[in-house]
Amino acid sequence: MDKSALLGSVSVVLVLLLVQSCSTVRAQVDGDNYRLPNNSYPLRYDLELTTYVHEDGSERQFRFDGKVKIELIVKDDRNSSITVHYRQTTITHVKLWSLFANGTENVLLDDDSSFTLDGRREFLTVTPTSLHVGTLFLEIEYYGELRKDNAGFYRSSYVDDTGRTRWLATTQFSSTDARHAFPCYDEPGIRAPIGLTVIHGEQYMVLSNNLPKDSTKGPLEGYQRTVFEDTPVMQPYLLGIIVSDFQGIPSAMDPRQSVYARYNAIRNGEANFILEAGTKILNILEQYLQTPFALPKIYQVAVPDFAAGAMENYGLVTYKEEKFFYDSQSSPMKQQHEIATVVGHEFGHQYFGNMVSPAWWSYLWMKEGFARFFEYFAADIAYPELKIRETYTVQKLQNAFDLDSLGSSRPMTYYVNTQTEIANVFDNIAYDKGGSIMRMFQHAFGPDTFRQALINYLRDNAFTGANPENFAWAIQQAIDASPTTALPQGVTAFTVLKSWTEQSGYPVLHVSRGNNLQVTLSQERYLLKTVDVTGSTWIVPYNFATSRNPNFDTTTDTRWLLTNSTVLPPEGWSSADWIIINKQQTGYYRVNYDERLWNLIIMQLQRNSTIINNINRAQLIDDSLNLARSGRLGYDIPLRLIASCLVSERNYVPWAAANQNLAVLDQTQVDPDLRSAIYCYGLKEASKDVFLAVWTKMQTSKDQSLRSDLIYALGCAESNELKQLFLNTSIADEANGLNYFGQERERIFSAIYSNGRNGMQIALNFFMENFRKINELYNKGNFGGRAIGSAITGMAKYIVDIELNGHFQQLIETLKQEGLLRDTDILRALEQSSENLQWVRTKAQRQMHSLELQPSSQEGQVQL
Repeated sequence: MDKSALLGSVSVVLVLLLVQSCSTVRAQVDGDNYRLPNNSYPLRYDLELTTYVHEDGSERQFRFDGKVKIELIVKDDRNSSITVHYRQTTITHVKLWSLFANGTENVLLDDDSSFTLDGRREFLTVTPTSLHVGTLFLEIEYYGELRKDNAGFYRSSYVDDTGRTRWLATTQFSSTDARHAFPCYDEPGIRAPIGLTVIHGEQYMVLSNNLPKDSTKGPLEGYQRTVFEDTPVMQPYLLGIIVSDFQGIPSAMDPRQSVYARYNAIRNGEANFILEAGTKILNILEQYLQTPFALPKIYQVAVPDFAAGAMENYGLVTYKEEKFFYDSQSSPMKQQHEIATVVGHEFGHQYFGNMVSPAWWSYLWMKEGFARFFEYFAADIAYPELKIRETYTVQKLQNAFDLDSLGSSRPMTYYVNTQTEIANVFDNIAYDKGGSIMRMFQHAFGPDTFRQALINYLRDNAFTGANPENFAWAIQQAIDASPTTALPQGVTAFTVLKSWTEQSGYPVLHVSRGNNLQVTLSQERYLLKTVDVTGSTWIVPYNFATSRNPNFDTTTDTRWLLTNSTVLPPEGWSSADWIIINKQQTGYYRVNYDERLWNLIIMQLQRNSTIINNINRAQLIDDSLNLARSGRLGYDIPLRLIASCLVSERNYVPWAAANQNLAVLDQTQVDPDLRSAIYCYGLKEASKDVFLAVWTKMQTSKDQSLRSDLIYALGCAESNELKQLFLNTSIADEANGLNYFGQERERIFSAIYSNGRNGMQIALNFFMENFRKINELYNKGNFGGRAIGSAITGMAKYIVDIELNGHFQQLIETLKQEGLLRDTDILRALEQSSENLQWVRTKAQRQMHSLELQPSSQEGQVQL
């Protein structure tokens, strides 16, 4: 098959998959409903859990026993049953009763059989002989197993200084795994306080959301009963429980804060930085939001096996170790940035997600977008010397553009029903686009108005589930009360928010200036491969700097593009003056200029690039290269711009933008962090003995940041034998003496396929031969069990020729037939690989020709 025919077949497959996925969503919406019936809701939970995790080698070590009593309200008795969520537990007894006026029980059900289980929808339904409106009590006894996949109520372990494996029981309930630990109303908008009791080995301690209020001898010899103060009114997935022998360090600055981890790590001071960051950032948030933290304490805990980067359990934040520990002597500087931002994210969740939650997962951006915003905003205030806020555009906004440039992208507000659909929306649209929209609003409305909107939102919706209308109303209240912020006639906060949250994609603004010096702005949806035929428009805030007024600092001087286009009359500029739209890239859109304006910008960069803000220099690089990728601009513009900009560039942000975009020319690019680069290039020509020595160093290290660097470096080895050997370890059982944490198996695979064409070919063959084992082992460390989808969408970015694409499509078809790949992942992967091939076919030669035409550094320019 020739290239044109193959590309055509890819397009047909994409269309068929899109039609099929739309039909699938419609069938789920119109058919089975995975939402709980709304005829009842909880008033409180009383939960008792017994764990035996300290009993090394016993048959019941990984079993847990549970009993939950739910006080609930029946508000509609036309449905004669009560339904709650459950998963992977054995129900042994159910009792349902009400109370007579004198306080005695009116038992409606009390046995081990008067309930039904729906394993697919994960419903436990109790049907008494009669049901009436009012307060009832539902008590359920059950048992289960601590899971192995880092989700729900699960087991984790570490090796102490004596070589002994130490086991612990811990939790990861987001998004739908609280039901594994106890039957409950496991939805984000259904809240109730939880009273927790844990029965555990007396040599272990228990951490949870609130402080313990009582600790007594347990019902078994050698056991302790720990009872906690009630949690706030909250959704079940925010409950956190850790039963372990961890050690803690209290904060000297804030008595509410402590950090906990395994002793052989925390004793060396490696948790000091995260403790300091937590203390600073909570104080910043409390002052900024004018809202005190709702609990009497907040602990941060490092869990050895942890799939997510971190989890915002109310008052008990959990982290994977590489996001927790910092060694001032050996950790790279980027580790401080990563820890500070993840603390900013999780502490931001204590307000946005915990204090106020999305009413349903369709509005996931209402917690993850807010948290992404505070991740950079709060961390930057805490550590201004790290210049964290400057990096947002290259690390998050431009990252969101990558996914949002595809036709298969989804709106921020997007209906989900099943557990699989819920897992799928934990993506860059919810996180990075959501955070970028919050950042845009902060600058468009002004920092004071935006801050007041957040204060209004928390005040009006505290301890409830909210929807976008609640947030829009909070913004509108702040705008109405502001003497400096106003929206155009007929525009409200509701219409602005809807413009950005209810349609896919984002705009590119086209800027042209005529002979009369009028500037015309027009907008269209930016798509990498196709032209938008839907006529999408956004309510776009914009501002600009010019050569006569190069003020990039004032980002609140906002105008609004309300239609397809508008005309700006001359504002004192001449035909020789450049204009740059979107100061500091605060708006979530790209900007394209006519050729004359692009050339004027390039001339300014050649004369003195620092006149233009460093974030805008990065924006110009990223926008121009992606406009060229999509065929809207010739490659001569971005390549001349880059050469002009980088010849004297001393700022990280423009270099990062260039590095990320020019990687398409060389798929062997590595992370720019010095340690990673040194390891990678040192291992390219490594012998087997050297390779195994580095692999052993990785296996024995307890520093997860170092382990991550070494994994990616080992993937740089050019020897096919060593690549295959490394991949084989990723599917070997732990019984073979391997010591891999969480997502490290998946990282090995990524390290191979992202290092050159040969690495991709070996990875494709390996995946095809071992996909069942990959699905079993890689998912142990993948948040939401999405390892297969993550691998496929990750590989798609590195498919650069017809032969690789053929193997890639065969792999996708096999995985689809096996039921291991979701339609949304297939769509994204095929669209990305198709775009790569289209670029190679139509644009790569032009780009290389443009590169060859660039003047050498001897002529005052950078030779790329």
